[in-house]
Amino acid sequence: MSAGLSSAQLCANLHNSLVQRLPHPISVQQTSRDLVPRLQTQQPDLYNDLEGTRILEYLLLIDNYDAIDTRLTPQVRKPDPTNFLDYRDFDFGNEYSDHILLYPDAGSGNSSGIIYDNATDLPTWAFFPPWPRADEWVPLEVILSRWIEQWDSGKFFWNDEIGSLAIRSWVPKDVDDAVKAWDGLMDAISARMPAISSTAPNNQAAEPILQRSQLERAMFHPFATAFLSRAARPTGSLL
Repeated sequence: MSAGLSSAQLCANLHNSLVQRLPHPISVQQTSRDLVPRLQTQQPDLYNDLEGTRILEYLLLIDNYDAIDTRLTPQVRKPDPTNFLDYRDFDFGNEYSDHILLYPDAGSGNSSGIIYDNATDLPTWAFFPPWPRADEWVPLEVILSRWIEQWDSGKFFWNDEIGSLAIRSWVPKDVDDAVKAWDGLMDAISARMPAISSTAPNNQAAEPILQRSQLERAMFHPFATAFLSRAARPTGSLL
């Protein structure tokens, strides 16, 4: 079993869930699973090369749809067999021929995006050139799950003002994650510091780094205001 695409069905379920999350006016009413028949017609040699692979199994299971806007997220477009070999616009040589451009980039042309290694069953985000490093390839479900998380958190959204999918600079979950990381950092530092007695009651609530009123008067960036008014101020030996 491949260490990369552990389950074509699992990954297909994630992709299909993304399709259902597309907001109005891109929201999809009707889907089809026609990518493999289209691949056979449009790229017959590539289809023959992919026979028996996990990525072909994945393509058989994912939903396709017709829409004027072909983006699946603000960052990438839906898979299209006509784009699978566009990365070869860059001359990387035969060493890198066993790949497909699975999700083309939405903004910088179709030659970059999520490229998929058919040998390892691992994809990565690629902005060509150069070729991605060996440590940049991750399981497909990691990428798809991250996109779902960004739709559900409101990071991805439809912006009526510009009539396009867009990305918010930050959402409440970003603050939650930053505060959690800060608390972890403080705990890690405390564990390495000499034990020092404290006169503060154990049940005393931690003070924030700065009060929200101070931050708002100073006109801090909204994310900085949200983070600094929640993150616990270091105490004792951490000061």
